[in-house]
Amino acid sequence: MSKIRVAAAFVLISLFASFNSCAQGVHDPESPVSLGSTTLNLGAGPGLTYKYYNDLSVGIKTALEFGLWRAGPGVITLGGEFGISINELSHSIGLAGRSAWHYGWNVRGLDTYGGVSVGAGFYSDDSKVYSVDGSHEDEVFPLVGGFIGASYFLNRHFGFNVEAGYDISIIQAGIIFKLR
Repeated sequence: MSKIRVAAAFVLISLFASFNSCAQGVHDPESPVSLGSTTLNLGAGPGLTYKYYNDLSVGIKTALEFGLWRAGPGVITLGGEFGISINELSHSIGLAGRSAWHYGWNVRGLDTYGGVSVGAGFYSDDSKVYSVDGSHEDEVFPLVGGFIGASYFLNRHFGFNVEAGYDISIIQAGIIFKLR
């Protein structure tokens, strides 16, 4: 249970530090992800159960990111993500901090990025609920992921997003909101 508390504390501290730094940043309204921006995305696609790699599952993930530092021609974001990957016999839940480097290629509305996530995963095997001995398999594991993605904003506050990698889902498509 202490691993869960450490992971939750890490995510909360990261989000708090991100929010405070973001409030003092410079905002560039022309770039979808810029210094001082805040984005929220929600997507779905084929998921990872992290224990049995051949299981087909559905993954749903949401991520909140804050534009904190300028790095060369792009911006580094820091934030958090929450996701779940479900199939008929098991599910995995992920709670992680994430950071990414974003670059728009000087194309209005376009944001491309790559990054990493670190946190805790929680695996539950529901197939053993009806076993003879009544056992049920639950496991907490370190969650480390990598991802690449792209967003295209239709206007200043809304767009579409696609992300691929080893991070709760293998590939996902969804929507993204620019909150600030």
